[in-house]
Amino acid sequence: MKYNKDDICVEWMSQILKKTQDNVFVYDLEWICAYTNSHLASILGFDPVWKDLNEIFPHRSQEHIKKILMDYKNIRETQKWDVISIQKEKVANWEERIFSVTREPITWMWNPAIAWIGKDITELFLAKEEVEKANEEIKTTNEELLAINDELNEKNKQLEMAKRELENANIQLQNVNDQLNQFMSYVIHDIKNPVNAINWFWEIMKQYITDVYESKNFTKDDFEKIIFFLDIVKQSSDRVYAFVEDLNEFWALKKWVTKSKINKIATKDFFDKILNQQHGYLTHINELSKKEWKKEKDINFVLNNDLISFPKIFESDEKLLERIFTNLISNAIKFTDTWTISISAEQNNGCFVFSVSDTWSWIDKENYEKIFQEFQSLESDCQPIIRWSWLWLAIVLKIINVFWGKMLPIQSELGKGSTFSFEIPIINN
Repeated sequence: MKYNKDDICVEWMSQILKKTQDNVFVYDLEWICAYTNSHLASILGFDPVWKDLNEIFPHRSQEHIKKILMDYKNIRETQKWDVISIQKEKVANWEERIFSVTREPITWMWNPAIAWIGKDITELFLAKEEVEKANEEIKTTNEELLAINDELNEKNKQLEMAKRELENANIQLQNVNDQLNQFMSYVIHDIKNPVNAINWFWEIMKQYITDVYESKNFTKDDFEKIIFFLDIVKQSSDRVYAFVEDLNEFWALKKWVTKSKINKIATKDFFDKILNQQHGYLTHINELSKKEWKKEKDINFVLNNDLISFPKIFESDEKLLERIFTNLISNAIKFTDTWTISISAEQNNGCFVFSVSDTWSWIDKENYEKIFQEFQSLESDCQPIIRWSWLWLAIVLKIINVFWGKMLPIQSELGKGSTFSFEIPIINN
């Protein structure tokens, strides 16, 4: 069927359709193009009017053309619109364009026809593809980033574990260093007295032997005095050797482990030995006092009568117990000038209770705990002012803890002096 292009209806419809940007085909029932707007014609590159589908779409297969015709027939019969969201067509220069298509039954020039209205969405579709591709790349990148993040988290965990291990190692190293510093402080402090005693009494004994030799008058008293000097030197040497053993044990274990070694102790011999050593220490102090202050300390050592009821033989660690008394008495000598230092011992509720008292120094109650701290410096209200800044009492407290014992409350009163007491469990075989 041929249409007159001059027909007023055709012209009127053409003017309307020219104004739309959509691409419009109109097919009659013989599947000949009855109309196309200029917009579509410009895309196709030719005027398809009066051409059938095979001419308009030569790139389509016969099967596809038949399918299109069946679709058009179905649309005419059902009088329903048909929507194709994406339809690709080759247009001018075989360029592929993408359309969103609506196909619907219409009446064209009073005759039944099919309108094909296609919106060119090529750029939109390509942009969508680019976005989808970009999204896919972003997704891939995100997955890679998540994998990297997981790897970083794992590395961070490993670093955190390594950090904790390093911190623990540093803490252990610090503990070893603290132990070493404390141990060396105690050893140097405690080893100085017996070494000094060895030197002092060696000099005294040497001079005494020289005097006796020159006088050519060697008596029994001279012999006993020399033996006395030699005993003090031997006792002091034994203390030095004990410290060397402690040092060797520390070096082997890399930590200070003070152990109690129990043995039988003769009470009188033990305290006689302690006081003999302290007489030697007092002699040295007086030598220094005469040089520095032109005076001597006038101190008496006393064993209290309660030792009479104390067992003649008891079991304990003689070396550790000796160190406790040596430090307590040395502490008392340091802060006593003209009075008495006494030692007492008793049994009470399954414990040995020992005390060392002086009759001069006085300690304020608020300073009781401080004086057991290492190198603690504090002032006392007694005259002259005393600066407690030594290791004696810190060593005493540590050794008492080895015995599973405890330091008893300090007794101190102005004008009467101070008493340091401690108890250790009685060992029963």
